[in-house]
Amino acid sequence: GWYAGEPMLKAFEGITRVAQEALIDREPFSADVALLVDEASFAHVRSDDLTRQLVGEVVAKMPTAGVTWDFYLLSDIGDPGLPAYRLYIVLNAVTMDEATRARLIDKARADGATILYQYAPSYAGAQTLDAGAIPRATGLTADMTGEGPAPYLLKAGTWLSQGLDATLPFGPANRINPRPVVDASEGQALATYADGAGVAVAESVVDGVTTVYCAAAAMPPELLRNVARKAGAHVYCETNDAFYTD
Repeated sequence: GWYAGEPMLKAFEGITRVAQEALIDREPFSADVALLVDEASFAHVRSDDLTRQLVGEVVAKMPTAGVTWDFYLLSDIGDPGLPAYRLYIVLNAVTMDEATRARLIDKARADGATILYQYAPSYAGAQTLDAGAIPRATGLTADMTGEGPAPYLLKAGTWLSQGLDATLPFGPANRINPRPVVDASEGQALATYADGAGVAVAESVVDGVTTVYCAAAAMPPELLRNVARKAGAHVYCETNDAFYTD
């Protein structure tokens, strides 16, 4: 096997010794950003482009966002041992119930953190689809009656467009059905759908917690970086190169 040779075993012996010496002085470390995936919601969203974009692609591209991040289940949010974070990214919580939402809000408020929601949080109930549940999480209502392309254009001059070309479309290239269109009258519009359908990304405040709602599925690393920066996270890398630290 690959690890059976004497030189390889000697190398691992040296690595182990260095690691043991380093761990003596190692201090606990937690990242600035926490990704939360809702395992229950996988049963309520088709296993297609939407699921891949909400979860798989965000996780795969997070190393290029230039910030430190950890990964949890949404059900971990009530764990008293969960560290404090600057930003909570809720990837796919279409079935998030009120108790979980309350725990998330309490945690974010205690941390002074921002919450970023993707697509349609709390939209799928036990028996019905209810767009009226979305604003309880996001602070913003969303029309879920239509479908359409996901790409969106940033509103120039907002913090989300910092350092980016607001004339270029962002977001997935596919269509979304249903596609949430946000009513930003109770918040600040940050991006609109490229086809002119309405607001795709907006900011609001829910129970004292700043929330960012990306209705158009997921954000690319450039936008996640700006959201994290706005939330107070330290940005280590701006070049979309993969970055890791602990």
